[in-house]
Amino acid sequence: MHIRVRVDPWLPVIFGFIIRLDNGSRVWIQCRYERIHKLCIRCGLIGYTRGQCIHSMDDIELMLFDEG
Repeated sequence: MHIRVRVDPWLPVIFGFIIRLDNGSRVWIQCRYERIHKLCIRCGLIGYTRGQCIHSMDDIELMLFDEG
């Protein structure tokens, strides 16, 4: 399935999520992004790769919670 979403380039993107089906089972849905040149798989930010990442997971959590 393909869906089009708008992302804020200053916030981390998600790599997947869990949904609960009608029968109660849970399924992991993996997200793949097209047309993004560089995406850090460690922190989820756009513009650089994992080898260039300087963010800790605490930094990323703060970014996400500050926006919510």
